[in-house]
Amino acid sequence: MPKPRPLRTKEEIDKVPMNEPVTIALEPEGTVILDREADAQAQNALELKEALKEKEKRPRAKIEEPQEDEEKISLKKQLEDMRKANEEQIARANQRAEEYARRIAEQEVENSRSRTRAQDAEYDAILNAIGAAEAEAESAQRDIATASEAADHKAVAEANRRLARAESRMAQLEDGKIAIEQQKAREAQKAKEPPRQTPPQQQTPEQYIDQMANLLPSQRDWLKQHTELVTNTNKNLRLQGAHAEAIDEGYPPGSQKYFDHIEMRLGYKKPDTGEQEEDDMPVVSAPPSRQATSPESGRPTATRITLTPEQREIAKLSGISEIEYARNLQRLADLKASGGLQ
Repeated sequence: MPKPRPLRTKEEIDKVPMNEPVTIALEPEGTVILDREADAQAQNALELKEALKEKEKRPRAKIEEPQEDEEKISLKKQLEDMRKANEEQIARANQRAEEYARRIAEQEVENSRSRTRAQDAEYDAILNAIGAAEAEAESAQRDIATASEAADHKAVAEANRRLARAESRMAQLEDGKIAIEQQKAREAQKAKEPPRQTPPQQQTPEQYIDQMANLLPSQRDWLKQHTELVTNTNKNLRLQGAHAEAIDEGYPPGSQKYFDHIEMRLGYKKPDTGEQEEDDMPVVSAPPSRQATSPESGRPTATRITLTPEQREIAKLSGISEIEYARNLQRLADLKASGGLQ
């Protein structure tokens, strides 16, 4: 399988899907080039820059210092942008939870109204049935009187049975009527009480972690073991910084060395003095020194930097291009190499 060609322009990088890594070629001055086998025009431009660099060596040394501050500010801005994006995601999750609670409350009100309407209809039906039973009882009593005067014992017995059934039905209907009236009284009393403020149901840290995109399963499991890194803003900021350092050191996300670095930076474990195992060697190495030269031409070669999908996502959230993010990684490596950044 041929080795992927390093990319030099934003247009080339944008063609690569976000879930795939990209390799970017940077020349020593930070300009993106196609590869160290660039065309003759790029090589001539590089030689001209090297000549100007030798001529203006002293003035450039003077402006190195403020440039270092700008690089640190840029890195801090990236971390701040990531923190804001994280807080916005939490706010959106809480807003969805509040919206869900509001809909539940509205549904409860509608259900209550439906129950009230059904209760009123049942109460009216009971009143009508009680009226009919009373009419039946009065009719039976009149029939008893008429049959008694006529000495019709059979008619008297039939009227007595009708009267007994009507009175029994009236007793049952009265019980139902009283039960509905008591229920209405309780609901009226409850309506007079001030509503209790129930806070909207918040997401648990585990639920929030499950909704976070672009996380490997191992990263998700590790975060669930340290949920305080999600709930505490300051600790979350430290985690983002440790993550950026681990990526800069070349530790692939999800590897043991990646988690070891983060845990040491956050104080979960003491630094390990043992040597790095071969199986844990990072796939993406830290940017090489700017002093590397081509054995054929003796000129400085392009610096190749591979950005993982996670690093590309960080660049997108920070509002900068992958090329600028790669330059920041190069500058950070140079600062560390020169002892300017601990």
